[in-house]
Amino acid sequence: MVADSVKAAKPWVKFGISPFGIWQNKSTAQPLGSDTRGLESYSAIYCDSRKWVQEGWIDYIAPQLYWYIGFNVADYAILQSWWTQNAANRHIYIGQAAYRIGADVNWNAAELPRQLRSNRLAPNIQGSIFFRTGNLNLNTLGFRDSLMQNFYQKPALLPNMSWKPSANLSAPTNVNAVANTEGVRISWTRTTSGSTELSKVRGYAIYRFLDNTPVDISKSENLLFVVPTDTTVFVDKNANANGRRQYTYAVTALNRLHDESPVSSTAAVIITNLKESELQNIDIQSVTPNPVATQGSVFYTIKETAHVQLQLLDVTGKTHTQLLNTQQSVGEYSSDFDVSALSNGVYFIKLTAQSLGKNAPAVTLVRKIIVVK
Repeated sequence: MVADSVKAAKPWVKFGISPFGIWQNKSTAQPLGSDTRGLESYSAIYCDSRKWVQEGWIDYIAPQLYWYIGFNVADYAILQSWWTQNAANRHIYIGQAAYRIGADVNWNAAELPRQLRSNRLAPNIQGSIFFRTGNLNLNTLGFRDSLMQNFYQKPALLPNMSWKPSANLSAPTNVNAVANTEGVRISWTRTTSGSTELSKVRGYAIYRFLDNTPVDISKSENLLFVVPTDTTVFVDKNANANGRRQYTYAVTALNRLHDESPVSSTAAVIITNLKESELQNIDIQSVTPNPVATQGSVFYTIKETAHVQLQLLDVTGKTHTQLLNTQQSVGEYSSDFDVSALSNGVYFIKLTAQSLGKNAPAVTLVRKIIVVK
């Protein structure tokens, strides 16, 4: 069979078929059919689509349910329910009739959104396929805008096919998060790919957790973005604060099937829209000189007794020099740093203070410096 040949050549390839939406109509002779009265793929085009999925010969099926909800010959709702009951051991990606939007009163602006919401409530439906691209591009009745604004605002990983081969990937390392004028810059060290196709890293999933939200990558609302494998930096431009918020980031590695590595260690940063003078426990007065050629100094204030870390970071957010890691009491301080061994470019001074005796997140301030020799 075709499926056997595909699996033998490239076992990671997903093989599926998009048949006519009605397998067989329910009758005395065929009690397993759907409660419909339309053209049957089984007898009209000799397509036993129910058997294909139940035997596991295909990885997914995309039945073309090109009718509206309530259509008396072939009701979308009835067929959707029938497929979820008869293809439960394989993925279902419903074929949606984007080409019919605006065709008549039954295909008004609300019909396909209603179908998509129903899909998301139904068991065993992993997604949709829209026929066809040209109709999406036309954006009839604003349907494409509706998809973008109401259904597909956030990224998603590919649904896992448990019967396909998989691989164990290593977690990304050296995850850093640094606030800058663009937002929060997240960086990490690339995961080493293996020699087999499925052990090759094809991308990274970036997760974001607000304030005291537990680190849980199983919840889709925590997925921020998916980036390609040649990237080790992502800027979260939507990080903002109504007063003060903590953002915690974590990264996982993905292969081509979106098998996911264990989660990396986390990196956290405080974002605030308060003036820095209003922050509870620290303030940076100046970093001078800036630009700097050989040596510079950081002048800062500690407003509450705290454990203080002062670091010199490179442009990727990686720590180049640990300048300070100690407890300090209330007062004004300065710390010198040496950049004589550094190349010309952009670097950052990062000051972090964790107030002692308070159950509050650490406060982090960052200043950009430019090394010019």
